[in-house]
Amino acid sequence: MPNAGENATYTCTNLLDSRVSECLPGHFKTNSTNSSVADTCTPWRVCGAGTDQVNGTVWTDASCHCKPGFFEPTSAGVVCPDGVCPDCTPWTPCGEGVQVSTNGSSFADQECGVVVAVETKIDGAMDTAAFMLAIVSAMASDEGSSINASAVSVSIDVFEQKIESAATVPGSVDDYANPNDPASPGYARALQFRTGVANTLAVELEAISELNVTSSRRRLSAVGSVPNGSAPELVEFAPLSVVGRRVLLTPQELRMVYRGLAERKVRAPPLPHNISEHLRRRLQSSVTINYEVIVTEPELAAAVATKASNSDNFTAALVENVNSAGAELVASGLITQETLDSIPVINVSEVVVEEPVIETVIEYTIAIETADPELGEEVRFV
Repeated sequence: MPNAGENATYTCTNLLDSRVSECLPGHFKTNSTNSSVADTCTPWRVCGAGTDQVNGTVWTDASCHCKPGFFEPTSAGVVCPDGVCPDCTPWTPCGEGVQVSTNGSSFADQECGVVVAVETKIDGAMDTAAFMLAIVSAMASDEGSSINASAVSVSIDVFEQKIESAATVPGSVDDYANPNDPASPGYARALQFRTGVANTLAVELEAISELNVTSSRRRLSAVGSVPNGSAPELVEFAPLSVVGRRVLLTPQELRMVYRGLAERKVRAPPLPHNISEHLRRRLQSSVTINYEVIVTEPELAAAVATKASNSDNFTAALVENVNSAGAELVASGLITQETLDSIPVINVSEVVVEEPVIETVIEYTIAIETADPELGEEVRFV
């Protein structure tokens, strides 16, 4: 058998089905499964110039790969008819004044042209696909431009969409103190809020900045009855005709006002039998939580911006997700159940979310395939 090893042994049952034990070095064996076809020993392929060869084995052929800076334009790599592989071609060098606009590969030549790096800042969200298309269209359609749109490519190098917003919620600044100390109650409050924002916008927690918590104006919130004997609390009532403005009175002071009105025979609203049960609103402290959301994945940015901009839906979803985030954090071992039990549930009627401010920063590269270095002067940016 051709190319059989020097010490090879044979087995066969007829003149056609020879089976060989080994091949010569630099050859690989193919076992036949046909009783009418013998085994074969085939030489490893010979690689051409500009290639790196990986030797074969006793069972496999050698393989050829273009060296860095060389290419062979075939879809399946280096094809070797009759075991002789073609040469790999060096990448085309770029002339003076132009640079590589498209990197080469082992299957394609590099392209030369004008390359311009640009950074732009945009108010609002941005669809990067539409953005790149608009740049190419604007450059090619500019009056007097000799740029062909098919020769222009735009690539996004850095993308960052920043959403700034704030939510006013019940509580005090002390509730959120020391948010980076896991032993602090403020840690759990801050982490619960950040997790709620992340879940509402379907982003990772790392996309939500640390919180900036400031005190807000005291606000009124609905309450139930107050037990008898409790400390007096300030109550806001509608203007009385004799006073002409809103007043803040304790229940005891309110009774005194009604008595004075009665003595002067001035008509007054009926006095409830139980002032404590009548109280419906009380002054409550609140905080404004300022936060940022950073999105660096262009494919997620538009959806995140849409969710954040729909204030009513976002507020309702945020309240739900902040309240439910506590159980998630307990299950993850980040806070204890005891800590969670100390955090009051918030109501959507107690929360006000500001309209977000969205800003997008894009760093991108414009590449124009050309041998004319002066073509870069025609570049226009949108």
